[in-house]
Amino acid sequence: MFPFRTVVLGTFVPTILFEMGVGAVVPVVASRATELGAGITVAGAILTMLAVGQILGDIPAGALAARLGDRTAMALAGVVGAVGAGLAGLAPSPLLLGLGILLVFLLLLAINYQ
Repeated sequence: MFPFRTVVLGTFVPTILFEMGVGAVVPVVASRATELGAGITVAGAILTMLAVGQILGDIPAGALAARLGDRTAMALAGVVGAVGAGLAGLAPSPLLLGLGILLVFLLLLAINYQ
């Protein structure tokens, strides 16, 4: 049998904290999109980039981890996520905001589920 405390601290706590962070980001992204001139529909489409990035990046993140190793894949995913966060934070248009959000969540699984 596995040590329950180790599993909870190593798996459940980081996942719960991450998902709470995503939940905190959603209203900020929607607000920023409307500040940039996007309508409610476009703001909703930008928010879907959270899920689209996770879906599109699922298999490539696993393949990247298998090919480069866990640490290298996590480091690369961190760089891509930082670029995406910078792009989203400094985006002058809703299109670039959506692209930044997509980049943040594209290789996220390489970090979140290692």
